[in-house]
Amino acid sequence: MLDQSLSFATLPLLLVSGLALLKGIARLIAALPGGELAKLPLASGGSADVREAGEVLLSLCGKRGSTAFAGASLALHDAAGAAVPSSAIAIRLLRYGLDGETTVAVRRFAIRAPGRHRLQASGCDPEPLTANNRLVLARPGGTPLFLSVLSVVTAAAALLAGLVFSALSAFAQPAMAGVSVPAVGSPARTAILDAVRSELRLARDGGSRFKVFHLKTAGAWAYFEGNEIVPVEGREWQETDLTVKALLREEDGRWRVRALWSLPGNERLPLRQFERRLAELRLRWQLPAGLFP
Repeated sequence: MLDQSLSFATLPLLLVSGLALLKGIARLIAALPGGELAKLPLASGGSADVREAGEVLLSLCGKRGSTAFAGASLALHDAAGAAVPSSAIAIRLLRYGLDGETTVAVRRFAIRAPGRHRLQASGCDPEPLTANNRLVLARPGGTPLFLSVLSVVTAAAALLAGLVFSALSAFAQPAMAGVSVPAVGSPARTAILDAVRSELRLARDGGSRFKVFHLKTAGAWAYFEGNEIVPVEGREWQETDLTVKALLREEDGRWRVRALWSLPGNERLPLRQFERRLAELRLRWQLPAGLFP
């Protein structure tokens, strides 16, 4: 069951996941393509001066939903006319502009030496081509994009879990505040013990009592654990072999036993089965943890 300790457990989770989310977002922004080297028309391609060897990303830029890039074959050649090695980008990140323009990185080129490079596009359908369909060469960011996305998703999931558990814990607190111990000799305590005694068919003539190990109430619910004691010589009382555990509910002004286990004398309901029944009732009625030992 949820109790106040859950709040102390979720607070560090919220703080850590919140900080991780902020750092993850910063890394994700840093992982986006860096400075642009060239923005070229899709229809004709063009040349770009690459001043340093290293990795260059090729992105497609156009209106959202455009089919102009379908079937396009793109290749980058160095000053000597040799094709620059490239590989497809498996995890692609879409960027949307306020004007409806979409940019997506599709290939990664390995520039072997600085110099002038020419980007060629072929196989494009000329019908849907517009001036807005462009090819963008840019340097990559500093952090692998996949790891950045993964860190953001993980931190967001942890933050959401912390918020959910905190909310559940907050709802559980009012129930915890209602847990109390009936005073010795009070009408509530007497009524609860009499209900247990009646369920066990024990006489009410004072020939036996209960030694209470645990008795608490929460609203209309009560949980009791104890042993039977009987009088011996003088004013002494002695425990018998009868051990009792019981969950009770007050209905129509009377306490009624909803689950009971006793030893000996309860062969039809073993302790394990009683504990399973008790767990079901705790979950169904959202009974506070403070009601139980």
